[in-house]
Amino acid sequence: MRVASADSVWCTPLGPYRQIVELLGLDEIRDLLGGISKQRATIIVGRKGFPDPVVTLKMGRVWDGAAVRAWITQNRPSPADED
Repeated sequence: MRVASADSVWCTPLGPYRQIVELLGLDEIRDLLGGISKQRATIIVGRKGFPDPVVTLKMGRVWDGAAVRAWITQNRPSPADED
């Protein structure tokens, strides 16, 4: 079995296990942001400071879920904060 290097984006060896990376497309990011429109999500992911995509595939850009969730926690108010 071939294990990716420690510098790999996809996994880091942890004994006999591999760390799983959550990957998100634009639709998943939209859901995390409360179901906003595709146009609004496209504006947000294009902002300076938003995590860079890990890779761009034919279907579109793909982001590291942990980085996106951290950005949302730091930059977006929760629904309770908006009242």
